[in-house]
Amino acid sequence: MRQVKLGEIYRAWGRDTGDGKHVDGIEDLIAVTDIPARFGVHLARLGNRLTTEIQAIEKQRINLVKQYGNEKMEKRGEEQVEVGTGNYTVTDQLEAYVAELDSMLDQEIEFMDKIQIPATKMVRGEVQDICIPIGCLMNLDPFIEIIE
Repeated sequence: MRQVKLGEIYRAWGRDTGDGKHVDGIEDLIAVTDIPARFGVHLARLGNRLTTEIQAIEKQRINLVKQYGNEKMEKRGEEQVEVGTGNYTVTDQLEAYVAELDSMLDQEIEFMDKIQIPATKMVRGEVQDICIPIGCLMNLDPFIEIIE
């Protein structure tokens, strides 16, 4: 076990594409199909542990947005209509929100050791590189080790 920051875990979720999806994170790494099964099982365990932690972080982030934000309103004619309970935006108290979020993400927790992923695989007697997206490597660097 080793110490990692919550921010490193949150970054492992990947980059938000704006449509509710994340890329270059743990899900994209798990989707790499040419990782040998003996390594893939460790990758799946890492994915499960990261997902659990990310869900806890995201729940607290949403609470902070609600605490420091205002519910978005949609104009329809002259009246204001609520868009829904999940549509908040932080504007007036942005500095306080960012400070508290940064403080949360700077906390360290005990986390599993890095998992090993091979750089190459054998296919019909030939060595071939395993293709892992560079974004995944960057976001998951604290959790994986590429081995030869």
